[in-house]
Formats: sequence, C-alpha cells, structure tokens
Amino acid sequence: GAAVNGATMPVFAVLFAEVIQALAAVMVDNPDYSKANMWAIYFCIVGVISGAANFIQIHFMNLSGLSFTTRMRKLAFKALLRKNLGYFDMPQNSVGALTTRLAGDAAAIKGATGVRIGSYIQNAVGMGVGIGIAFWASWRLSLLTLACIPF
Repeated sequence: GAAVNGATMPVFAVLFAEVIQALAAVMVDNPDYSKANMWAIYFCIVGVISGAANFIQIHFMNLSGLSFTTRMRKLAFKALLRKNLGYFDMPQNSVGALTTRLAGDAAAIKGATGVRIGSYIQNAVGMGVGIGIAFWASWRLSLLTLACIPF
C-alpha cells in the first residue's frame, strides 16, 4: 500500500501534463475531446487506486504497529514478573512507576513503528519513481538537477 501510494504523485504529475497537452490541442486544432476524456479517465483510475492504497497502507501499518506494541508489552511484563522481590522494594521501581514506564515505552515504540514506517516507504518510493520518470523524460536534465541537490 505504501509503495503504491508513494508512486501515485509522480504518476499524477505525468497524467496532469498529458491532460494539459490534450486540452491545449483541443483549444488549438479541433473540438474533439476524446483524447482529453481518455486522460481524465486514467486520472480517475489512478485516483481510485491511490485511495485504495492509502486505506490499505493506513490499516495495515496501524495493525502491524499495534501487534508489535502488544508483543513488546507482553515481553516487558514477563521480564518484570521474573524480577526478584527486592527489585520492587526500591522506590524507583514502585508499582506506579513500573506501570507508567510500561505504558510510556509501549507508546514510544508504537510511535516509532507502524504509520511512520509506511510514510518512509511512501516517500522513498515516491522519490524513486519521480527520479525514474525524470530520467525517462530527459536524462541530461535529470543528471544536472541531481548534481545541484545538496545531500
């Protein structure tokens, strides 16, 4: 889902250019809208695919983040249960502090996984597809543009 979602923006750019070119031809040459209508239908198809990919990305990334967080909570709780009694007598290891730490660590893990990883995949694929389309259109201009990007 994230990879398809990342590829849609560069594809939208190409389709948008084709729609503008088809509409410019309609205005200049003849009033035949068939080519513009064809590109508009492609635009709608990519929009539907993008919407489905967005839903799939968010759903499954949330699901994976949730399952990972649940697994980490269970492992942390098992580790707490294996501690000896003297560990719980220390003031920094009171029941409230351990419960707060268990909930806070799980929330931090969930924030680092799931949707955030999906966003990284989406952005990486979008950049890769965009660079690929740029090289397909004009490899010389693409090389010049990449040389000017500060890394």
